[in-house]
Amino acid sequence: MKSLSAKCQLVFPRLKRLCPAHFSMSGMGQSVAFPTFSLTLESVSHEDAYIYYQVGEKKTEFYAAIGRGRSNFRSSIITTIPKEIGDEEAAKIAADLALGLSKLGYEYKVYRDGVPPHKALLTHSPGLSGINE
Repeated sequence: MKSLSAKCQLVFPRLKRLCPAHFSMSGMGQSVAFPTFSLTLESVSHEDAYIYYQVGEKKTEFYAAIGRGRSNFRSSIITTIPKEIGDEEAAKIAADLALGLSKLGYEYKVYRDGVPPHKALLTHSPGLSGINE
């Protein structure tokens, strides 16, 4: 027997594309693939998730906080790229995360760990800015 969420995803595929946050249940994942990388978002609760970023065979995991977006139909994702990742690679990852998260329908902010607060925000959804927004 299929769960209610699985039935909704079969019956309402257009709604799933329009408002993915309503179909993002614990333990379920959303994925998007591009020619040079893939991104999978695995939610573990309504507030916590892991982002799996993969380039070739290399897979990197990021913790993400899920929150309400600017509208009731979109969720917001905030994640941090660790300081152990080099600056050039962090900039590439941030750009890829922005592309992938926007394709999945999320508002987003990507921060850099280990840098001064005024330099920590690497990228964000259009219309979102600032550290405390």
